[in-house]
Amino acid sequence: MRSNRLKPITPEQELQAMTALLDLVGDTPELDLALDRILQVVCNLLGADDGSIGLTELDGTAIRIRATHCMPSSERGSVFRKGEGLAGAVLASRAPVRLDRYSEIPGALSQGLDDNAVLGVPALWHGELVGFFGLGRRPPRTFDEDDERLLLRFSQYAAIVIHESRTRAESKRSLEDLDRLSRLGQDLSAATTIEETTRSFLHHIASHGGFVCSVALHEALQPRRVTVIGQWHPETGATLVRIQYPDSPGSLDVDLDKGRAVTIENVFTDPRCGPELRSIQKASGRPALALFPLMAESRRIGTVALSDSEPKLWTPEELGPYSTAISMLGSALAARLAQEQRTVDVQRLARYEVRHRLARELHDSVCQSIFAMSLVAQSLEPTPGLERVVQLSREALADMRHLIRELQPPPDPTHDDWLGFANLRTEGFATALRRHIDVLQAASNPVELSVSPNLQLHPDQVWPLLCATLEAIGNGVRHSGATIIRVAADTVDRTTRVTVTDDGCGFEPLRSGPGLGLGLSSMKERMETVGGRMTLQTSPGRGTTVCFEVPLA
Repeated sequence: MRSNRLKPITPEQELQAMTALLDLVGDTPELDLALDRILQVVCNLLGADDGSIGLTELDGTAIRIRATHCMPSSERGSVFRKGEGLAGAVLASRAPVRLDRYSEIPGALSQGLDDNAVLGVPALWHGELVGFFGLGRRPPRTFDEDDERLLLRFSQYAAIVIHESRTRAESKRSLEDLDRLSRLGQDLSAATTIEETTRSFLHHIASHGGFVCSVALHEALQPRRVTVIGQWHPETGATLVRIQYPDSPGSLDVDLDKGRAVTIENVFTDPRCGPELRSIQKASGRPALALFPLMAESRRIGTVALSDSEPKLWTPEELGPYSTAISMLGSALAARLAQEQRTVDVQRLARYEVRHRLARELHDSVCQSIFAMSLVAQSLEPTPGLERVVQLSREALADMRHLIRELQPPPDPTHDDWLGFANLRTEGFATALRRHIDVLQAASNPVELSVSPNLQLHPDQVWPLLCATLEAIGNGVRHSGATIIRVAADTVDRTTRVTVTDDGCGFEPLRSGPGLGLGLSSMKERMETVGGRMTLQTSPGRGTTVCFEVPLA
């Protein structure tokens, strides 16, 4: 069927349209604006009722619609792969596609245009497919061979505009990226903390991308944890946060650990995404993800995540500016982390020196005095009061030796293992606790221990929880006059709970003595260091229950 043009196209009209199109090369700096004007010229010349122009993306495997005329609003920005709609048909064939009905195209996607005649042609630049023209006419009008030849000629000139506009846009973008990277480098050099480093990246880089951006650091110990330390959101801007997530290794980590970025169109349909990642993205309402590893000396120390509110195909133009900046961020964060660790090590060594001096002084003075007092008391004629003195001196000597063991620093000052167990981290909480309880049993202080086989603890949680538990047991032995002390340890719903209960005299918490008050404060502070908590139940004459709860990392 021949097309029903209202008027034939004259050579003068064609020349005028071509001239207008070529003028766009120099007059229209923005590519999308140039495409809109090109499409308007072509639709007016050929009498098309609707039309679209798309550009190739993702190494030529998809076409994204960048300009539309009298099309549904959802059409602009949509992506077509081979076999999807008119654009997908041209992408697959790299040749014109002309049909009397749009519905005849396999995989037709647009709604309400099924009866329109369609004409699609490729835009080629030196043999490379760079774009696509698509036009439509409402019935009974159709397209013919003359329309096809004319649109092909326009597509050749349009390819010039597309190429020149892309070149200008890439040059402008490159200059802007270089400027941002330069300013980022200056700020990273001046930053002295992890917070300042993260804020600089969010300000200079993330704020120009238009995507939600999160910066996270990984802990090296197992089970690993991820801590989000900074975010940029189009609505709220840059914020420094501290949000922890469990880091369950998955298939995505294979590429990330090797320093390769990972793009995800939709976390809910991508088989590489595990349930935890899907749960996080469902809560945030952002299914599209692009993940960049933060590398330091070939080791991944963190991840930068970009996310979008709709499933999307990530393009090199969108992600390119992040690559170099994230490499700079990884190096800067590694330096700040190393600096903070050096500060921690210096402070720890300083504490060890003080503890070692105190332990030595206590051993050389107080312990010797108590021991001498015990020997003198044992040499005198026994009396009930003297026997009590001997017993108290022995208990005081045992307490002092226990305190010295706690004060004595470990052979390796980078680990907090000075409780008398050089292999505390390997033997675990239950074994270390049982050893101390066996000592108390030998001293006629009955302690019952019940440890569930479900007990779980992160290695970093063993030391603080063990110290707090021993302090609670020691309080019961020294102060309560209890006939029995019961200790129970279990893990339920990812929370480890240790309960120490005695049937002693109890006390009024607000009226506890100086020594007992210090012990309670010490136990509470130890729990806070691992994100746990301590609860106390006691009253005069009713015994005491101390409960420690530690969440699993």
